[in-house]
Amino acid sequence: MLKLLFNRETRELLGVHALGQRATEIIHIGQAVLFYRGSVEYFRDMVFNYPTLAEAYKVAALDGLNKRCSFRIFRQFQPFRLPQLRHFRLLASGC
Repeated sequence: MLKLLFNRETRELLGVHALGQRATEIIHIGQAVLFYRGSVEYFRDMVFNYPTLAEAYKVAALDGLNKRCSFRIFRQFQPFRLPQLRHFRLLASGC
């Protein structure tokens, strides 16, 4: 499992979580992007070999960016539900 944490507004990468038996084979990619203060868009625009574990970065970046957009649409159309989602919003702010 791979999880990318990024700032919702600036899209700057804040952290990378890699779990699993072969996590040590891919964690260095996220570490390099974090060191150079890169954004999650780096993973979206980068070409990764297929099929490899490194491709998980692109999948995680696309998933995070899609959730960012869908959360914004959800917030526009259902403002009365936001207080119930306060805990979710705090977790999603770094996603």
